[in-house]
Amino acid sequence: MLFVQVGILILFSSAMGLYKFYASLTVYLDKSNERKEIEHFLAQICILITYINNSMTFFAYTLSGKIFRQELFKLVQTFH
Repeated sequence: MLFVQVGILILFSSAMGLYKFYASLTVYLDKSNERKEIEHFLAQICILITYINNSMTFFAYTLSGKIFRQELFKLVQTFH
């Protein structure tokens, strides 16, 4: 379980780190408007991937943790 969560964390949080590294390397370059828009789009994709990381841990717990699933089912039944 821990390996799954660490793998998900590394996979989904590395995108933003790589983008920030690229942005810091190219900060002083002259960029066209098209390139700026592409970089902005990629930045938004990286932010989305970072948020997906939080939801993926929920699914990892749900799929691999028996106790978590049982407690989740109990919680859902209390609202029904």
